[in-house]
Amino acid sequence: MNFFSELKGRNALLFWFGLFNLAMALLCLGLMPFEEMTLLGVNLWLKPFKFYASVGIMILTIGWLMYYLNDQKKVKSYSWIIVITMFFENGIIFSQAVRQTTSHFNYSSTLNSVLFSIMGILIIIF
Repeated sequence: MNFFSELKGRNALLFWFGLFNLAMALLCLGLMPFEEMTLLGVNLWLKPFKFYASVGIMILTIGWLMYYLNDQKKVKSYSWIIVITMFFENGIIFSQAVRQTTSHFNYSSTLNSVLFSIMGILIIIF
């Protein structure tokens, strides 16, 4: 059986979510050459790219490793927690890039403060 079939068989939810994150990383990478705006001296799309790429790799790794845990009911529950938290975490980072502002430690407005606080809550839940 090839690697990707095995990975999908171990945890299909995390397999597809991992691929989604990697696809979003490629989208951000593809947007970089067309973006002149920089934040903190780097391309606007660099941060979302790094987060989507790293989360994609992490999700696929977790999907592979959780196969070895005994309680598959808990694995399924935790898989959904991972998907929900990381979907919104990366979604906020992406939306802040669309808004041409930073996502982390951004207290420049009430909205930015709330979004950063939500990110903190999501990562704690994760």
